[in-house]
Amino acid sequence: MRRIILLLMLLIAYGGLQAQNAMVLKMKDGTKNVVYLRGPESSPTMVPFVTFEGGDIVIHGDHELRLPMSTVQRYTYTDSPDAISTVELKPVVLFKGNEITLSNHPAGTVAMVYNVSGILVKRATSTGGDATISLAELPKGVYVITIGSSTYKFMKR
Repeated sequence: MRRIILLLMLLIAYGGLQAQNAMVLKMKDGTKNVVYLRGPESSPTMVPFVTFEGGDIVIHGDHELRLPMSTVQRYTYTDSPDAISTVELKPVVLFKGNEITLSNHPAGTVAMVYNVSGILVKRATSTGGDATISLAELPKGVYVITIGSSTYKFMKR
């Protein structure tokens, strides 16, 4: 009985994996790329797979396709390239050294940096979903950045 249940669970899991045979990438420039995740009829054992390396989506197969995540608006795993369900890329705020980088924010998102006295010291608007704010000329101290409806407090050292 246990063997039958285990076999059924494996078949269901295998069927679920098989259903997702394509990755649809909607790019920020409006184009759409479809990568099929099943091997071709001539070589059914060659199954492409996807990894995420150093800010890139890497699709491994008979050759390697590398796309910077900064150019991807969203990606979807689906059994049909025209499926409706999607995986949205969440907005990212990265604080690194003397820069703040905004990624995957809607174009036109405004970021404002204030000092602790509430004075606006920097302002940036994302274009194409990305923006970089240099903090090099600001003195050391505590600052607040508002991006859309989100607020972050940070310290420049």
